[in-house]
Amino acid sequence: MQLLSIPTDHNFSDYLSCGVEGFLFPLKDFSCDFFSYFTLEEIENFRKEKKEVPCFVIINKMIENKEIEKLRKTMVALDQMKIDGIYFYDLAILQIKKEESLMVPLSFFQTHMATNSETLNFYVGQGVSGAFLSNEITLEEIKQISEHSLCSFTGLLVGYPTVAMSKRKLLSNLSMKSPLDIKEPVSGQNYLVLEQGEGTSFLYGKRLNASSVYDSLREVLTYGVIKQDDLDHDTYCEVIRNFKNFNQERIDALIGRNRGFFFRKSIYRVKK
Repeated sequence: MQLLSIPTDHNFSDYLSCGVEGFLFPLKDFSCDFFSYFTLEEIENFRKEKKEVPCFVIINKMIENKEIEKLRKTMVALDQMKIDGIYFYDLAILQIKKEESLMVPLSFFQTHMATNSETLNFYVGQGVSGAFLSNEITLEEIKQISEHSLCSFTGLLVGYPTVAMSKRKLLSNLSMKSPLDIKEPVSGQNYLVLEQGEGTSFLYGKRLNASSVYDSLREVLTYGVIKQDDLDHDTYCEVIRNFKNFNQERIDALIGRNRGFFFRKSIYRVKK
């Protein structure tokens, strides 16, 4: 398994020296749910400067009709850069790749949808080569999916999981500033609310920490993602180093022990 960074700042060389082997860049104007976004020009400059470093792009917002032609030009430009792949949400990306005969690999990235092998194998049949697995499935389910799926897998190791996203400006409409910490009154759970150009994102208030299942995930994931989110530079470097030279105790001390759904089935899972 290779370690990928979703960075918030531009200290790429530092994070490479700490142990990440590639980067996932949320594309400005075409992605959501992140703390920072990167322009097409910034991604192109990175690709030119660090030709040997794996470079992936996230396009995970719903595309409006008026954005299709801009998206088409953007995808052609990314294809010409020979980036290593696009993580996509909207099926317009898949259609444009076919229409333009693009070579850039695609990975399925619908936040809560990559939960079973039948869905993933369908997309493989449509030309998709990878998938970013949902955060709402157990370790056992991840293993089962890997046994029956034909694509490569990416999974979140560290970062705030996305809960929901609204196209509405839910904070500024109430004269509130982003980001905002809130507590849901029934469950008592904390959430982080981010309002950005594409709308309002709700993130779970505790970072996911997959260190307790790291050995198992290394057997099934091609890429493990460490999000910087709001971690400062030095802490983020230390988290990366302790995954590269694995030290679960130190990782837990740095970011907490939220194990997500690795050991508990989601109550929202659709049963047969």
